[in-house]
Amino acid sequence: MTPVALLTCALVLGATGLGHAAAPGRTRQEIAAHRVLPRPLAYVVALALPPLELGIAALLVGAVLTPQVALDRWSGGAAALLLTAFAGYLALALRRGAGGLPCACGAGTAPLAGWSVARAALLAGCALLGALLPSSLAITSRPWAEVVIVGCAAVTFAIGLWALPSARHDLGARPREAHP
Repeated sequence: MTPVALLTCALVLGATGLGHAAAPGRTRQEIAAHRVLPRPLAYVVALALPPLELGIAALLVGAVLTPQVALDRWSGGAAALLLTAFAGYLALALRRGAGGLPCACGAGTAPLAGWSVARAALLAGCALLGALLPSSLAITSRPWAEVVIVGCAAVTFAIGLWALPSARHDLGARPREAHP
């Protein structure tokens, strides 16, 4: 379970980091629009996010691929801290009226909603699981079938969590049809 949790976090943080790196101007504007941080600090945070997210994602992949229990603990702890900070930031932004604005989650223009907070909190829990219950075996020392299952499970969870805010928004935007 721990390799799946850590790899799921790695995939989501990696995709988020790439999304932030690909559109730094949009990330700065979205964070500033939330009006949680002073504008100069919002710009610094927007610049720091991509390398931080990509670096932690790389550490998480390393934790899954090597038998270093300390790497599981450190990378899982770093991811849990970052994702908890994301959840807290997004919850504060919602409370201050930024709901409906782009979430600055690196996932395009998904609107900030409770689902954005839930996704960050769920990922923080996965990272914490990896930090508290480190895997004692490297994924590379496991049978290939187990490696494939871990990889498929992590990709499935990552895609589901990545799409959660947008999917919930799209679902809510559809008019409901009357059922006889």
